[in-house]
Amino acid sequence: MYATSLARTGQAATVRIPVIKDGLPATVEFVIGPASQLIVEDAGVEYDADFDDGPFLEQLAERRDRLDNPPKVEPRARDVGDSLSLDDF
Repeated sequence: MYATSLARTGQAATVRIPVIKDGLPATVEFVIGPASQLIVEDAGVEYDADFDDGPFLEQLAERRDRLDNPPKVEPRARDVGDSLSLDDF
């Protein structure tokens, strides 16, 4: 789960989650992270139209994969005679 990966890395993130509100599709924005506590609320009405959360779930899986498998960073080779000073930063 994305929340687990965020907790493992000590990070938080904002996600826009597709929901049904008053019988209509909508989105809700959540901040999730190590200390998040979420609740679930019944939409309260029937919803007959197609509700496709597939793209959202795919995006969440991609974000989780990036956290679990971050890109490797290779150190830059230094040339002989290279020296650093505070001006370099």
